[in-house]
Amino acid sequence: MKTYKPSGWAAKGFVSLAILVALPLLISPAYAQVKGIATLKDFTGEVLIKNNGKWGTAYVKDVTLYTGDKVVSRQGTAYVVFHDGSELNIEPNSNIKIIERDVKKGFIFKKTVKERRIRVLLGKTRYKEEFSKKRETRFEAPTAVAALRGTDISFGVDPEGNAYGVVIDGTWFTVGEVLAGEAPDLPREIADRTPAQRAALVATVAAKAAAEAAGAAVDAMKEAVTDEDKVKAEQQKAQAALAAAEAASQTAKESKNEADALVDNADDAVAKEAKVASDAAVTALEAAAASIEAAKNAVTVTTDLINVVVSAIDQDSQTTVDAAIKQATKVADLAKKESELVEALKDVVDGKTIGEDVTEQEREVDELKREVDELEKEVDEGQGDLTTVIEDEDVTVTTTVPTTTAATTTAATTTEVTTTEVTTTEVTTTEVPVAETETTETETTETETTETTETTTTTEASPSAELGNYVSFVTR
Repeated sequence: MKTYKPSGWAAKGFVSLAILVALPLLISPAYAQVKGIATLKDFTGEVLIKNNGKWGTAYVKDVTLYTGDKVVSRQGTAYVVFHDGSELNIEPNSNIKIIERDVKKGFIFKKTVKERRIRVLLGKTRYKEEFSKKRETRFEAPTAVAALRGTDISFGVDPEGNAYGVVIDGTWFTVGEVLAGEAPDLPREIADRTPAQRAALVATVAAKAAAEAAGAAVDAMKEAVTDEDKVKAEQQKAQAALAAAEAASQTAKESKNEADALVDNADDAVAKEAKVASDAAVTALEAAAASIEAAKNAVTVTTDLINVVVSAIDQDSQTTVDAAIKQATKVADLAKKESELVEALKDVVDGKTIGEDVTEQEREVDELKREVDELEKEVDEGQGDLTTVIEDEDVTVTTTVPTTTAATTTAATTTEVTTTEVTTTEVTTTEVPVAETETTETETTETETTETTETTTTTEASPSAELGNYVSFVTR
């Protein structure tokens, strides 16, 4: 038998995000824009998409693409049509980002020009457009930039970052070396081991796990009837916050990987932008690390509160039950709010890679920080109130739910930060959502415990059944 002696929230190891006050708050408004710039008209095989700043959601033909979105093909192709009718064909094993914005050009008489940037980190593309003085198109590779002065171009990048190009109709101006000819075809085995593809795949897996955890939390809240159900639902909410923070971390790592690939670009403007984005990613990753630890502790605390509720029910102390459920709600809400802050900070990286203004989003982050501070105070006060109730009611708490089990049920990726590539130390075999739908059963062995859990996952998966195993292999 174990007597429960609450010792304050800080003693639980909850990591405050107050340190973020001193960090740069540069959040991109790119995804606040509702106007799309292109449409994914068609695709074949396995295609992953980062849409509106998020990986891992289900995609269908004619999905709207926004500035900063990515299309990552594996054993498949993609066909993108821009709002002005320009066409982008993406070959298999490619990693492409599309960026578009209005810019003012001219020394005396300013005119608005639509600047279109197609960033190729890997693979091959074919692009066609009608000539227009109101649009400027350029292709960006890790080492070079090609400004299009024509209407038909083939452009690609090999695994070493070398750029290749063929001007089929028109001319172009290049900064840095662009090798004549088409980029070599890449076997999937080689493409999948490049930092760009690896990072996209892991980010997608983490996003899928976060979506599933969020769904489980919603279901638990809806189905909660008894007091024990209610407190367990709050634990599910904390687990969903943990998965969300881990997904945001993986997305920030993927964007940092992109930025780091461009920091030595021959175009000084591209290199400078990449350096800013890389620095912003560090901020987002620091916040994610703090939020992940906080969410883990929230899972631990809500597990303790399940024990409090179960014990209080056995001892007919409804006052203690109510106080424990109330505290569990505060703890889970705080973890959720901190994951929202990380999500906002994650957008820093994406915004900085496309040079967007961030003023409006700074205010949003400030508001989230204030909400986190308020919730932290409420959690501290609630801990004291619960302690008093338990002592007044003379409730003895027994351990019925092992803390270690609850702390490791999240099917997401915990990570260590590197400057050159994404390295994960714990991943699941969840299928990445791509073009089609199938249901798979996978066995997931958590690295922190010896316990093995079986999960049934329904995803928009490709015919490639070994994808989950691939992610486990390349991220060891």
